[in-house]
Amino acid sequence: PDVDGNRLEDEERRKEQGEGWVWYGCPDEIETEFDLGDVLGRWKAHSPDRSDLRISEDAGHYLCDFIYFSSLAHLWKQQKHRRVVFLHVPSDASEEAVATGTELTIQLIRSIAESELEKRRSKGAQSAGEVVGESDKIAVELRV
Repeated sequence: PDVDGNRLEDEERRKEQGEGWVWYGCPDEIETEFDLGDVLGRWKAHSPDRSDLRISEDAGHYLCDFIYFSSLAHLWKQQKHRRVVFLHVPSDASEEAVATGTELTIQLIRSIAESELEKRRSKGAQSAGEVVGESDKIAVELRV
């Protein structure tokens, strides 16, 4: 539920709408295609030592989970690469906390880019035809 106790009620909608349901045919769980272990290792290496950085299988509930799943499901349905991450940040809005959050976010983006570039430059990726191209993009949404 959200902070007001409201729920998405997706199970009810799935039953009512059948094949018309927005996520009809999608698996219950969809995972990102990023190498999260590699990204995390790089992120920790680029970030201050005291940073509490970790990978979670749980984006939260209600809106956070909906946004993350919707992004993955949209790409899954289109049979496109699922290069999606969801970043939770603390709610502390002090100047110091925002500066720290900004730096950690920049380092996460850097780590994702490095991980993807390394993967694409590897022999296996080149033989599969997936190399770094001019049209390659990394989309990031940051809400503070």
